[in-house]
Amino acid sequence: MNYPRYTFTQAQSVCESLCGNLVSIHSGNEMRYIKNYYAPRSTESIYIGAITVSGKYNSWTDGTAWDYNNIDNSQSWQATSNCMMVSLSSNGTQTNDAWYHTSCDTARPFMCKRKVGTDCGSDYSTTTLSTGSPSPSDTTPTCTSFLMSPGTFSSPGYPGNYTNNLNCAFTLATLGAYRIRLSFNSFVTENNYDKVRIYDGDSADSQFMAQLTGAQNSPLYYESTGNMMYVTFTTDGSVVMQGFTANFLSLI
Repeated sequence: MNYPRYTFTQAQSVCESLCGNLVSIHSGNEMRYIKNYYAPRSTESIYIGAITVSGKYNSWTDGTAWDYNNIDNSQSWQATSNCMMVSLSSNGTQTNDAWYHTSCDTARPFMCKRKVGTDCGSDYSTTTLSTGSPSPSDTTPTCTSFLMSPGTFSSPGYPGNYTNNLNCAFTLATLGAYRIRLSFNSFVTENNYDKVRIYDGDSADSQFMAQLTGAQNSPLYYESTGNMMYVTFTTDGSVVMQGFTANFLSLI
């Protein structure tokens, strides 16, 4: 079989077309499965769904927890190497099994992963790993998420009403020197009590950009100065409304 080579973004798009994401790894058993699968195929390395933002924030593209790590710490992170690959052979600079940062623009083989039982009509001649291991994506979604550009998010329950006493946080990220453009396409909350706050960075300690509450004319646009934005949504103990929906994309 001819195993395709794609850039990180292209590979992630293929996996999404298969109702999955680039593979996330949460145990030594999953790592061994990948090794054993590729052992007879003479593949030196593959993309995995891991990214590093600003050299300090590791995440999986499928949103699952960062609970297993095999990054080779002898390698220094570089701003041009935000994506990760797993080495499937040893040489003078890389060790079998270890994860390494790499340029997202390098074309290489990849593996996809999707939840068991997912009904997907797409068909593509690449490798898909399905596992029965429980992960956060198998449970009820929360309103705290790390999202890669381009993407969408909304208040819990949208287009129905959100609930009381929410404390949501959405971390938005893009790669390299790109910036983020955030657009709210619909917005209505309890005025003065249920609020969205937007920060230009990776936390609420970053530069404050805006606070939204009540009924807002849409669309609303906000642009970051770097490759991350942080958005919070808090509600009080009474009155619920439809909330909001938003999308974001990368800017040069």
